[in-house]
Amino acid sequence: MSVQIVSTTRRKRRTALEMAGKGIYPINSGARSGMFRVRMPNGRDALGALQYKNYGPFAELADAIVARDKHLLAQTEQRTEALPLGRSAKPQTLREWAEHWLTYVLPMTAGISVQGKYRRAFERHILNEKIDGVRLGDIALVDLSTTHLQKWRGILAAQVGAPTLNYCIKRLKTCLAAATLDPRTTGIHVSPAAGKRITIETLPDRERYEPSEDDEVALLAQAGDDYRAPLITVATQTGLRVSELVALRWKDVHWEARQLELCWHLVTSGSVKGGDLCVAFRPGTKASGGGFETVELDDESLEALRLVRERLLEHKLQAGKGWKAGLASEIIYARDNKACSGTPYIVPERPTDDDALIFPALDGEPYRTAALGAWFDRIAHKAGLDKSIHKLRDDCGSILLANNVPVAVVSKHLRHKNIQTTLKHYAHQLKDDRRLAADTFANLRARRRALAEQAV
Repeated sequence: MSVQIVSTTRRKRRTALEMAGKGIYPINSGARSGMFRVRMPNGRDALGALQYKNYGPFAELADAIVARDKHLLAQTEQRTEALPLGRSAKPQTLREWAEHWLTYVLPMTAGISVQGKYRRAFERHILNEKIDGVRLGDIALVDLSTTHLQKWRGILAAQVGAPTLNYCIKRLKTCLAAATLDPRTTGIHVSPAAGKRITIETLPDRERYEPSEDDEVALLAQAGDDYRAPLITVATQTGLRVSELVALRWKDVHWEARQLELCWHLVTSGSVKGGDLCVAFRPGTKASGGGFETVELDDESLEALRLVRERLLEHKLQAGKGWKAGLASEIIYARDNKACSGTPYIVPERPTDDDALIFPALDGEPYRTAALGAWFDRIAHKAGLDKSIHKLRDDCGSILLANNVPVAVVSKHLRHKNIQTTLKHYAHQLKDDRRLAADTFANLRARRRALAEQAV
């Protein structure tokens, strides 16, 4: 008895198109039916999405194959030029590898906001620091040693605080770890920053911020008649972040309900040098994931908002102030919480229109958070206070807790993700009422005994 072990089924005949390979597609309908087109991957955009390049249509399959192969050859030559072999005559430097990593590798796993932060850290604190007269970024990866990195860490530690130092160390470690995954290109198999060779700074305990209710009075006195002065009152009472303050519109103020609806916050990501700068109003607040939130207003904050309206109208009527009605700003309203495309902000005809910003720049365009922060810094300096605009948010939480407002209410008012965040920042403001629980039961039992005696 014999057993057939080889299939006698005839192999399917492959067509010429199937043999041509990936990237070539037939056109099966329309005026160009029977022709061919080529569609090939062509890098990624700023958001990490794969981009394609199209060729054709071609009447002959052979022409499509030539176009496809030409595209592949161009990509190969580009990669070879951008990524020289690690141990060639001109070894790849840390700067060259970091640029490749930031441009091509990082976008596959990180959003555009993270990419911008990484790039700024490399440009400001890593690549351009001089080690023994040579910039760190100009040292070849194969020559980069732990000693170089330890010297860089010491120089940077003398210039910046521990949070910035630690952030830069982590970013550099991640970049060099990625370099070891491509030793043919980078020439290194082990990162000089691996393990604990480059230590992280031990952060000191958070400095306890003690608020002063007199600070608001001093700041308002220095701000004077500036149309932005009422912002100090609003920010202190509501605890709004700077990114939320610059995005407030008049339609977000609910006068009867005495509430502010927080619909947008300003986010800046990317960089001009990297070609991926994005400044956009994104939905919701920083911690809401795109959801709208509301915050309650007191009477004084409502009056401060009315004062802003009056001063804006006076400013608009003054000649030579340059209010740019109808101008399409570079700042956009993003489609969603991660997008960098959408509709631009249009400077309204009047600064009190519903769509107008409550705290705009002098020409009606949106304020950048850094610019508004710089204005406040000048006011604080004149008042003799070491205070940033974000400290007004700290004032809000600290004053509330110091006046026995329940921590759950404070957490909701500041729109923290959870109550643990509030406790982490403001636990020192909670009063040490250790006897409160015992005294509460003592009072309850005393009332119970008194009621029992009355019944007798």
